[in-house]
Amino acid sequence: MGVRLITGIYFLLLLIMSVEDYKSCRVNNLWVLCMWLLGLIKIVVIKENRWVTVALTCICFTLLWLLYFLVSRNARRFKTVLHFGGADVKLIPAMMLVRGWDKALTGVFVGLLFSLVFYLGMRKKEIPLIPWMTIGSVLVEIIYLFS
Repeated sequence: MGVRLITGIYFLLLLIMSVEDYKSCRVNNLWVLCMWLLGLIKIVVIKENRWVTVALTCICFTLLWLLYFLVSRNARRFKTVLHFGGADVKLIPAMMLVRGWDKALTGVFVGLLFSLVFYLGMRKKEIPLIPWMTIGSVLVEIIYLFS
């Protein structure tokens, strides 16, 4: 019961963030914080792969923020516009806390591949990534469900 409720809230939060990111290319930090809290609740209450998930999430979060810092610093140095948002960086480790690192990273990877195909086909400058990460997460969840 608890896992299904957390999964439902997880996908509801992803849907809310996807709509917000699609409309304005910005996501309120409140939604990302809710995702982090949901992941912490799952770790404390359900206690599945607790320390491995926390360790991998901390490593992922650190590496993503380092990548974000380097990209934004170089964008300022070369006076280019940065089309890489901080919500994506904060959301990926939160997704790892809620769904586990394997499902979350697989969903993010599938979603980013779809966004790359879309980007190459449409030639747009801005692509909101959270809707694509949500689509990838849903597809991975369906694959895990039927396997």
